[in-house]
Amino acid sequence: MKKILCLLSLLLFCGFLFSCATDEEDDESQTMGCYLANGKVYLAIPKVDNTLIIQIYRQDEKGVIYNIGEIQPSYISSTISYAFEDELAAERTYTYRVFYLLYKAPGYFATDWTSPIKVQGSPYNTEPVPSVTTGAYLDYDDKAVQLTMTDGEIFFQNKADDSIFKNYILKLGFQCSGSTYLVKLGDVYDEKTGFNDFTENSKLSLNSKLPSSWKNKTISQVGAIYEKEYFFPTGSTESNYLYKVRYWSTPVAVTMKKDGKKITEFTIKNDSDSDNNYIYTPPIDTK
Repeated sequence: MKKILCLLSLLLFCGFLFSCATDEEDDESQTMGCYLANGKVYLAIPKVDNTLIIQIYRQDEKGVIYNIGEIQPSYISSTISYAFEDELAAERTYTYRVFYLLYKAPGYFATDWTSPIKVQGSPYNTEPVPSVTTGAYLDYDDKAVQLTMTDGEIFFQNKADDSIFKNYILKLGFQCSGSTYLVKLGDVYDEKTGFNDFTENSKLSLNSKLPSSWKNKTISQVGAIYEKEYFFPTGSTESNYLYKVRYWSTPVAVTMKKDGKKITEFTIKNDSDSDNNYIYTPPIDTK
């Protein structure tokens, strides 16, 4: 599924997708609502039948497009639209677009880009991203297949009592062969333990975190990302929600090194012996 989403996202980036799937869907009911309030951008995303996943994209003034969120409707969803709040918008001008992945033909639906929205009143001059200590880096050990946080940490930029980041966690994104995977670096804020930063000497085992299909392939880092997840309506759970929302910040790259030298890519070697020219059958219990 991740590979499908990334492929379709790539098509969206390249401008190959139309603004609607069919002529019948090109009406006011499929127009995305968008307004600004208190430094935040609010999107009212219309419901489209047979939707599996909705991806939300934001384009900045430089034309760079970021996937800032995802909505997963429930199979029993009866809502006529979905609400998405971009609270990580900075004081600049953006446009937004939404892409629907459908589980029936034609397979997708994409809205047009909104008119430019100039954000005013935001507490951020630039997009808020995870903070990284100056000079800090992730040390890659290809034998242990792990990254170690060295000479610093990845941490939350705002730890005030009223910080919105109490609802976020830190993740580290990786990319391989067109697909992307986000690995969790810590848990959500807890009153007893506080913010869960990725501190110095913290280790991330990639062998157990990344897909096995990525072995022996070139892997690159996307960057550290804030992520928030919640169910709608408030108070609902995995068993009774109308839709699930994930929010993502823009990523910030973290320096990686191997044997003291900077790297931008790495490979996880397959530990299995692929040269065996025999077939082994494990024990079979016929009882």
